[in-house]
Amino acid sequence: MFSKSFGIGMVVNVGIKVFSVALGIYSNRWLNSELGASELTDYNLIIAYTGIIMGLVNLGLPLIIQKFYTNDKTNDKKKIADFWTTITGLRLLTFIPAFLAILFSWTLSGTSQLSYIIAIFAFQFILLADQNYLAVYSSRGQTWKSSITDFCGKILLIGLLIAYPLVSGLIGVSNPLTYFILVSFIGYITIISSDFVWLKKYTPLGKFRLSILKKHKSSIFYLALSGLLISFYQNSNKQFLEFLGYGDQVNGFSNSFNLLMQAVVITGIILPQVSSLVKQKLDKKDVSKVGDWIKKVFKVDNYKALIISEWTALTAAMGVVAYFGMVVFGPIILKLIDKEGLYPVEFEVLPILSIFVIFNSLAALMTYITIFYDKEKYNFIAVAIQAILAPILYLAFIPQFGAVGASWAIVILSIIDFFLLRIPLLIKAIR
Repeated sequence: MFSKSFGIGMVVNVGIKVFSVALGIYSNRWLNSELGASELTDYNLIIAYTGIIMGLVNLGLPLIIQKFYTNDKTNDKKKIADFWTTITGLRLLTFIPAFLAILFSWTLSGTSQLSYIIAIFAFQFILLADQNYLAVYSSRGQTWKSSITDFCGKILLIGLLIAYPLVSGLIGVSNPLTYFILVSFIGYITIISSDFVWLKKYTPLGKFRLSILKKHKSSIFYLALSGLLISFYQNSNKQFLEFLGYGDQVNGFSNSFNLLMQAVVITGIILPQVSSLVKQKLDKKDVSKVGDWIKKVFKVDNYKALIISEWTALTAAMGVVAYFGMVVFGPIILKLIDKEGLYPVEFEVLPILSIFVIFNSLAALMTYITIFYDKEKYNFIAVAIQAILAPILYLAFIPQFGAVGASWAIVILSIIDFFLLRIPLLIKAIR
């Protein structure tokens, strides 16, 4: 179904990423242990709020980068250098409107901690910028390198968290949330610096050219709007819980939701690379043995349908494995994160949220392929429909069921997204 080297790379990538996710889980445990309930609630609300701001300025740049490196066949060094410099320059410029948005809208976060909002926004922006490098790794089939740099950065972060009693005294920072933000800066700067060095071959510097932005203006427009809407309906669930009277369930819901996002990271680190490979196979009309089997059994002759079917099956398998991993190991991990058992709703919502990873993985694969066919408009249509449905589902389920209702709303939305939006739009895009 896929080349031996690709299969080995994927296994290595997943293995490294699992260790990296374990480190991320430790940081969640540290926050639950060191922060009081109200301070942890502030942190969770701020992370959700800054996620919305990141969506505002994401502009879909990582997807544009991956599409460029996936589809470009010329290997023209000057062309690549100018493209990379232009997109990277635009990413740095987006810091300004994002910061202004923080200053004008921070009261919507549900907290009064402006200094923490700005600080957390800053290290979140570093992660946003690093997505540009991940896009290059994905297009080159080298996401395992990104997993290594991420792992090393988190090792440093976790080491500093473990050394909190010693280091905090040496640097004079006694507040645990302030300390966490500081060491997060150190860890994430380490990650992006490592990616910068490792990808110098593929990311040479050239000239900033407005003509490149004009060429991609349609993609930027639709992906920017899509990113903003996605960040809204994926991050606003905590705000809906807070504003609809279930603020006491925010921390428990956040623990399970953050664990879900860790599981999505494992599949998400693979899917961009898989989607680039699928696009290349579609361009070459390269049907594998699995596709030949599907052809014989289901009497399908369309090579596009065969290629997409075989890789959809692989993606579904990954999603199912991630689902069972969440159901089996999730409660154990939650007990490690919340060792005092302060937020019991986390165990109630986890098996519901776990369903999301299956349909999200399938929808993500089809989203990438659709965009690689220059159909960003179709992606926007799907996202816009979800953005309309999300608050309707939250308002329908949360007032009566709280965090459980929010979880079912998320799952229902993912099912609608895959079956009613992504499949029809992908078929339309590749015809």
